[in-house]
Amino acid sequence: MRSLYAEGREIYEQIQAEVEETREVYDAALALYERGVLLHSLNAQALMNAASAEYEAVGNEYLVLLDENGTPLVFEPAETGVWLPTDAEKRLYTRLVSADGGAADSLAGFILHTRGGVKRHYNGSGLLVKVEERDGRAVSIIRKSDGSIDTIRNADTKRLRQRMEGTLQRRSYQ
Repeated sequence: MRSLYAEGREIYEQIQAEVEETREVYDAALALYERGVLLHSLNAQALMNAASAEYEAVGNEYLVLLDENGTPLVFEPAETGVWLPTDAEKRLYTRLVSADGGAADSLAGFILHTRGGVKRHYNGSGLLVKVEERDGRAVSIIRKSDGSIDTIRNADTKRLRQRMEGTLQRRSYQ
């Protein structure tokens, strides 16, 4: 016959094991949630009102970039620092690489390699900052702190500045 103490201790140990197992599951879920919050916050400038909710909620380690036409492109992780399009047809000629070889939370930005050797450079907020042709010619986009475009500079070092004055946009070449 077992004592009440031994029976109580056995029940306590079973409950303690279940609590530890639950804590591990909780900690893993919390880490995943916090990573999602971090990645979502990095996309704050790239989100659009007209974009489908699926692009906002793509989630951990998947990336969404807007191309020069404003079309969202969804990429899934392939290996550390490399993402491939979820669209099977585009996988043949498109890949996204972290500028520093880091993960999706890299603030160094990303380089989109596309058909014909064209590279599109995005900053850490997912905004287009440079388009580079295979022959090395490039157009650079200088952005303000809020992400809006300040200056566009082409390969011939000509600059296009855009200013907003009320509802009037002024453009000047320098």
